[in-house]
Amino acid sequence: IEAELEETTSSFYYSNLASEVVIGGVYLRIFNGLGDGREGIRQINDCSIFAKEIVLFLARCLEQSDDLPSASFNFVLWATDDDTKQDENTDHIEKDTDVFPTTDKRFAMAINSLRLLVRLDGLVDDVLCEEGCPAALLHLLELPPDGEAFDASCDILSLMSPKQVFADAVADQNELWRLLRVLERRGQSFEDNDLNGASTDTDATESEENVVGDSEDATTSKHAAPRQQERAWDILESLSSSPSIGTSVVKSGGWLEILGILVGYSDFTKLWAARLGAAKTISRLLWSPESGPLLTPLLLKFLPHALVTIL
Repeated sequence: IEAELEETTSSFYYSNLASEVVIGGVYLRIFNGLGDGREGIRQINDCSIFAKEIVLFLARCLEQSDDLPSASFNFVLWATDDDTKQDENTDHIEKDTDVFPTTDKRFAMAINSLRLLVRLDGLVDDVLCEEGCPAALLHLLELPPDGEAFDASCDILSLMSPKQVFADAVADQNELWRLLRVLERRGQSFEDNDLNGASTDTDATESEENVVGDSEDATTSKHAAPRQQERAWDILESLSSSPSIGTSVVKSGGWLEILGILVGYSDFTKLWAARLGAAKTISRLLWSPESGPLLTPLLLKFLPHALVTIL
């Protein structure tokens, strides 16, 4: 009888809860509905475990997404010696959570849940600085910029990037390249057509034919990159206020990519907002006592002394 009851109860579920997203034993829709404040976390046994669950879920979705650049995240250091001891009173990271497309509303729901945790200052900062987390968070900048998930992701990064501990984690784990990849990517806006007006009639005709074939996608691509880069520059500016990031940018050669954006190198974006962001970032690095002495002699090899002085 006991075996029959176990078989029956293990397959039992409420039909009205079948479509709910549950991560770490928490129903995300209900958690998000409670809004900001500590009221929503009152019944959660361990918010650190909950945050880890969400990050791992997001990472799996990003790794398996066909719509974003390929990604791989290292969470191997999250394992502890206690993981070998299965304490029945301890929560453990779930491995069977469904993976959803990054455009799915349930993916955005998970990011919104993480944003609520981050807004409670200091609650999960240590989790988001652990191995693999900065990489996953920065990769969220690759999401389509017109979606709810992108806005929520940028809010999380905007809250974390001014914090010294997070900036140190990004530098120590060598994940700044994910941000630089977004910044240097070529984007075209309608302003670029005026700035680069030297195109021939033939080029214009070919471009027109391409737009006719897929006018909606073309319009999206013209506007997507500027918005991504605008938010990414804000995040880099916040990160670069930390000495560890400034030193990392100089020593890793990232400053050369930023300089390429500033001077309008052919393979990088030529958006005005991007070049302005590059100028601000280089200026901040030059004024930093840690990165300034390292960067100044390098810039003098490419820029006039007067311009470096102005920056």
